[in-house]
Amino acid sequence: MVRPGRLPSSFAHHAFKVADAKARGVSKRQLGGGKLTIPTRGVRSHQPLLGVADRVTAFDLVLPEDVAFSHLTAAHMWGLAIPWTLGRETPIEIMRGTNKAPIERRGCQSHRGLERRVIQVVDGVQLTSIADTWLDIIEKYYRRLSVTDAVLIGDAAVELLVRTRPVVDELGKPRFDVPEPHPQVEPESELWWTDPVNAGIRILRERLLARGRFRGKAMAVAALPLIRARVWSPMETRSRLVIVGGNIPEPLLNATVRDGRSTIITIGDLVWRKQRLIGAYNGPTHEQERARVTDNDQRLLLEDAGWALIEIYSKDVNTAKGCSALIRRFGAALNRPLREPVADW
Repeated sequence: MVRPGRLPSSFAHHAFKVADAKARGVSKRQLGGGKLTIPTRGVRSHQPLLGVADRVTAFDLVLPEDVAFSHLTAAHMWGLAIPWTLGRETPIEIMRGTNKAPIERRGCQSHRGLERRVIQVVDGVQLTSIADTWLDIIEKYYRRLSVTDAVLIGDAAVELLVRTRPVVDELGKPRFDVPEPHPQVEPESELWWTDPVNAGIRILRERLLARGRFRGKAMAVAALPLIRARVWSPMETRSRLVIVGGNIPEPLLNATVRDGRSTIITIGDLVWRKQRLIGAYNGPTHEQERARVTDNDQRLLLEDAGWALIEIYSKDVNTAKGCSALIRRFGAALNRPLREPVADW
């Protein structure tokens, strides 16, 4: 059995190439020890590789320089939201130029066409760009995705391209004295694409137009007009699409809500300022007692300031019955005629 102390200290806490270890005098017997993890041929590690980032770091040691990580692997590395329909355990996906031989390595899936992608280097690792990764996922997995899923990934991509969360001070508290941009034009307008708030959406559009024909293009084209900036969670995407799909006007996204003294009460997920209505998605953390107390205090402050709050839960956006009931609630609050949502979850 191999003990970490028997290997050079530089190999003790991360994956390393077998060739580098041999060059440092490590024997074949030591490299074959049962306590070493073998993520791929030519690589060893003392530590278990628990996540995609660890596996990428290990594979990157032995892959050619003309390779970039792509598809779901790139999505994980970028931090993109990934729909549950695509699962969590996937091979390492890479991409190489069309005129290059595909990589044949266990645990690795090789794609072609890197010359048509934008490549970015993150922490020393080559990834397909955020926009190209969005398109690649749709192209490969479009049969397992809905348009809602494509929008969900696109919303997350835009937030990564143009981060809109509040700036924090040296204590980590949000600063609200900075501009809070929201689109100033309607989505159907041609000016939509020139609005500075939509810079991230414009990047997705440019890469879509540059891609030409590909499988799943119809899904990407359908999703693009529904993608928005300032979306901070996948369930915000699902909530918005259900509500707007029921003929409810588009809300502002993650907008500050203030009382009569201009003091910020909250940042609302979905906000209709004129009607003084907020839609708030509540995840599992809101079931905890401390969170419920905080939410109740916040609700009282909103009611004192003349605002109404409608809470949204998973069941409201993941079932046909829940979607219909949610639309009716918002339609009644906003006095809007309704239509049934399209089943696309």
